[in-house]
Amino acid sequence: MAILPANWKARLRRTVVYRPLLHYKAYRGLRRYLSWRDQAYNVAPGGFGSPGYLTKSFALVKQRFKTQIMPKNDVKHVRLLVITLPNISAIWCEQELARSFDAHFLSVTRHLLAFRSGDTDPLSSSIGVFPEDRFSTPGEEINLPVEWKRKLQQDILELAADLHRKTPIDLCFVNGRRDAFTGETFRRLKEIGIPVAFLWLDEKHAFLGDSDLAASCTVWLTNSREALRWYLARNIPVYYFPQAIDPEVYRPQGLKKDIPVSFMGAAYGYRFEFIRRLEKAGIPIQCFGRGWDNPVRDQIEIYNRTLINIGIGTTGLSKEVTCLKGRDFEVPATGSLYLTTYDPEFAEMFHIGREALCYRNEFDCIEQIYYYLERKDEAEAIGLKGRERCLREHTWTKRMMGLLKWLKILAQDL
Repeated sequence: MAILPANWKARLRRTVVYRPLLHYKAYRGLRRYLSWRDQAYNVAPGGFGSPGYLTKSFALVKQRFKTQIMPKNDVKHVRLLVITLPNISAIWCEQELARSFDAHFLSVTRHLLAFRSGDTDPLSSSIGVFPEDRFSTPGEEINLPVEWKRKLQQDILELAADLHRKTPIDLCFVNGRRDAFTGETFRRLKEIGIPVAFLWLDEKHAFLGDSDLAASCTVWLTNSREALRWYLARNIPVYYFPQAIDPEVYRPQGLKKDIPVSFMGAAYGYRFEFIRRLEKAGIPIQCFGRGWDNPVRDQIEIYNRTLINIGIGTTGLSKEVTCLKGRDFEVPATGSLYLTTYDPEFAEMFHIGREALCYRNEFDCIEQIYYYLERKDEAEAIGLKGRERCLREHTWTKRMMGLLKWLKILAQDL
């Protein structure tokens, strides 16, 4: 009996035989996105009009969370409960939030691993910051047991109640798989006086506006400006919260640029076609991540060793819809050159041409790659400018302070 290679599914998706199915899935994804977009516009065409989405959204927050909030005058006095799923594809905010705030952490990854090992008290082994878990099995590949999910909800409520009893928690910040949490857990946290902010980063191909989670949290956090209207159309309080970086984690390492061109990310959908075009044009590109031939051992090292880091800013299976990615901030933060799909929201984050680069299509991408392969000094100068912008504007502390000020948990003049 023949033994299939470990990445046989990814190899199959790269073949011509599989291509019609990819195009069909992309078409379905695009139609779904257009349906969400058009429905929201029809319901709330003035979503961004006067008095502005922030004012409208905050009014919805007050309807959901009636506990009186006294603004803090010191960042260090803001008490956070942060619940995350630290792994290779998740946000890495724990260490920076721990430095900036009075933050307490629950690792969903650790909790699940402890539960599976037979630990009768998985909560005790999952409280804290665990940088080593960042290269653990990606959450998307974990099958979540019903018994574990029930135990996680109990432990979240137990930890939150214990912390809140000692010193009130100002905000519970949650990021992770949608099927790891229940709306009932969020409702019970609000009942004891803890507002809940849930960060979701996949709106344009997995919109959760009709979910019990969105209906139950205090405020929904999204990295898509367009999705703000989608939530407002459903009377769900929402706040624009793009990805960010910890500058002490994502930083220059002074390594030799021995990889001319690389792409970091899972292998699926349109990405196969895009990479194939680059390879056909003679681009010496190396791909890292799930589904490619090169596994990810240290993505920060790869960013540092690469002269031109390629981004593919499309979402899901479609090449028509773009969204912000974690690497949009991670690569520039390492002081390395980043070249990605043009996206208007990305263009708000960086000065295109000075701090990062964008392409319109595969051919534009190929031309820019060859240009900067011959001008390494220019490439490295742009990368360093990108890091400067990240340090000024795109850290997790900056993002969290903006949210806390909007919620009036933190004084506006800080």
